[in-house]
Amino acid sequence: MPANFSVDIALLEVIQKRNIRLVIPYTIVFIATFFVFKEMYLTDLYHFIAPVIIALALSIRYFVITSSFKNNLLKWYTIYSILNGLGWGLLFWFINDFYGTQSIELLLCGVLIITLISGGVSTFSASLKLVNFYIFLLSVIPIYVLSTRIPDSMFSVLLIFAGSVFYQLYHAVIWHLYLNDTSKDMLNVMREMKGLQEIIDSIPGIVTMVNNEGKHIMVNNYKDGYYKNHLNQKVLGEAFPESILSKTLHTFLVGNKKEELIEINLNELGVDDWYMVNLKRIESPESGIIAVVLPINELIKVKNDLKIQEARAMYASKLASVGEVSAGIAHEVNNPLTVIEGSASLINVLIKDDPIDRQAVLKVTDKIINTSQRIARITRGLRMLSKDAEIEPFTNISFFSILEPCLDITKPKFRANNISLKVINQESDVALFGNEIQLGQVMMNLVSNAVDAVIGTEGPRWIEIQYKPSFDWLDIYVTDSGPGVNVEISDRIMDPFVTTKESDQGTGLGLSISKKIVELHNGTLVFLEDTKHTTFRVRFPRMTAWPGA
Repeated sequence: MPANFSVDIALLEVIQKRNIRLVIPYTIVFIATFFVFKEMYLTDLYHFIAPVIIALALSIRYFVITSSFKNNLLKWYTIYSILNGLGWGLLFWFINDFYGTQSIELLLCGVLIITLISGGVSTFSASLKLVNFYIFLLSVIPIYVLSTRIPDSMFSVLLIFAGSVFYQLYHAVIWHLYLNDTSKDMLNVMREMKGLQEIIDSIPGIVTMVNNEGKHIMVNNYKDGYYKNHLNQKVLGEAFPESILSKTLHTFLVGNKKEELIEINLNELGVDDWYMVNLKRIESPESGIIAVVLPINELIKVKNDLKIQEARAMYASKLASVGEVSAGIAHEVNNPLTVIEGSASLINVLIKDDPIDRQAVLKVTDKIINTSQRIARITRGLRMLSKDAEIEPFTNISFFSILEPCLDITKPKFRANNISLKVINQESDVALFGNEIQLGQVMMNLVSNAVDAVIGTEGPRWIEIQYKPSFDWLDIYVTDSGPGVNVEISDRIMDPFVTTKESDQGTGLGLSISKKIVELHNGTLVFLEDTKHTTFRVRFPRMTAWPGA
């Protein structure tokens, strides 16, 4: 929209457009009058004054609508109206003198003048002054002739003619008001569209509206108009047929979703750029969709950096856990090694006896085997803390295979802090499908958090692990007697770096990492707020709950 656009300019454009459309029919009517009134023209040449003036007016009209000279349009149309009214008025006068007051030719000329007045209302009513001037000039001479040069018996003809003129004046006023209001509404719409275009042009990404026929009806000026020049008023896929953006927009357009948010990678300008695409169905300005495509290269970089930081933090958390339990593990491993060493010495003594006491030897070897298995369980718990879980495949595992090593490695901490542990189970074992190392890390995090929560409490210190298997799911509840979770952070407890511990006692990543691991296994990890004691529930799908299982 031009900067100087206004209602007056809009109305002048209406006058121009309607003159262009009506000038040809007007010219045909003017030429036809030569054949209708040729007898009068041939009788006396001075009668040619009227058509010459009309022709001059018509020439000015053609000049105005065809020339690039657009200044003072109302002035030129006023000159046209003067000449046009004078020409047709003289023609009416000449016909009255030549053919007579009651002639069919005068009636025909009067009808032509009323028709021209009606056409003028349609053509010039965008300017009330101009249309009134036009009607007045066309009607003043015929009304004068009818009122002074016809008999009283034809007074009704004058009334009909004058009444038609006044009706056209009234019609011109009504039509002008309508055009004026319409132009104001159009101006407001154009201003809104301009404002909308300025808004979407200011968005640092691609913004496009696509109608239900798949045509881009509006595109913003992103990348110095690159996408606007290639997409605007074109059908999806016409400019970039292989573009992931065009395919994404088409898929959403033909689908039934009302809104969608996805990430895509574009390479239209020879550079790989990541974008977040927000798609939404709209009904105005017409039915279709609107797409806001924002560059997120920095966000992707931050996400990648965050993943690296989380990996580092997780590794640091593992090292901290290993260091924290190392003293207790040393004690746990040292005692079984002492037992093994003593049992081996006893075997040396027993095998020297003759005969050998086989029952005593078997008893000692069983003790060595049991003690070795205890060390193996402790070692397995350490493996869960230290091994890279990413390289471990998903396999069929038992719940006990991940729970027992976790409990064995934390037993020293339980004993050192006088914490009792209770495991409530309804089945002897439960089958799962997943990454054994990752699931072991989840249980280790939950049990370690529970231990840290109850250490500082007075009164009974206890932790309870209960699992309730169903046909499709395994629900694991870890409950402790700690002070609970502050209500201010309860809804954010799973977010990264949110922790109830002191700054030097935890990173706040344990639960967020555990939640991601559980979700990777198609499960859920939630904090139950409506329980008496602090309780976390892990829900793992069993084999039957996995897609395609």
